[in-house]
Amino acid sequence: MNMEMLILENEWIKLVCYPSIGGKIASIWYKPLSRELLWQSQDGYKIPTYGASFSDFDKSGIDECFPMIDAEDLSWEGNTYRLPDHGELWCQPWEMKKVDQSLWGKVSGKVWNYTFERKLSLRDSTLYFEYKIQNNELFDLPGFWTFHPLFAASEAMTFEWPGCESIELAHPDAELGPQGELLSFPIGADGNILNRIRAYSEKKTRKFFHAGKYESGTAFLHNSNLTIGLKWDPRQIPYLGAWINEGGYEKGYNIAIEPSTGYYDTIKRALAKHTINPIKPKEIRTFWLEMKMIVS
Repeated sequence: MNMEMLILENEWIKLVCYPSIGGKIASIWYKPLSRELLWQSQDGYKIPTYGASFSDFDKSGIDECFPMIDAEDLSWEGNTYRLPDHGELWCQPWEMKKVDQSLWGKVSGKVWNYTFERKLSLRDSTLYFEYKIQNNELFDLPGFWTFHPLFAASEAMTFEWPGCESIELAHPDAELGPQGELLSFPIGADGNILNRIRAYSEKKTRKFFHAGKYESGTAFLHNSNLTIGLKWDPRQIPYLGAWINEGGYEKGYNIAIEPSTGYYDTIKRALAKHTINPIKPKEIRTFWLEMKMIVS
């Protein structure tokens, strides 16, 4: 499919973005090692219709999730709203343009009246994400944002969450326990190493979150001689999750390290856990994220 493609590039990094499929970051090519960092589409890109199921389209690259992740019906301020799978940003075309050495993107909500903006910029081997959400409603907006980067995985790749000692399972896991089970991290009580990617032949998936607020504001993904370091302000983005796909879902072999402003997946669950800070009427909420590539 012939779609508009925007490129942001410097001496270290080449980034490819598609405005018509939710502003998706399709590729981050790290030039010094000639390595693609993101999991690539296996079936090609299709332009989604609003409210489509995320699983019916490509599961690759970097998407933005807001106002939640799992589809749900939510009663709020006297009305019931149908919130689509993985939110409503990935399934809409974005207004995007290149300004100086940055890519600027903007999209509006449909369930609620808000605007979501993202600015991407490069400085040496670091990619900077700057976000702004403006609530244009006359009532509090209850949503939360989650970063959804599908990094290409490899066997024995590891990740590091400094200061994390306990995780909570987001999905039932035949090896680890039921949804909501609390486990020690990075090594579970049964000796299971939870921060290491296993072989594609495992045909398994895992999803879990740091138990409660994550105060470090950093995470690291180690792959051979390259480390991808993520950094953010934990006062703005207090939660952190991981989705690990070892061939168990849609033939994927990838890992998502997911900083989030809510905990976790649905607004109902996040409200029940008192982990949402609603955006006030006319309020502008800003936050940022950095992705730094480090060669060892």
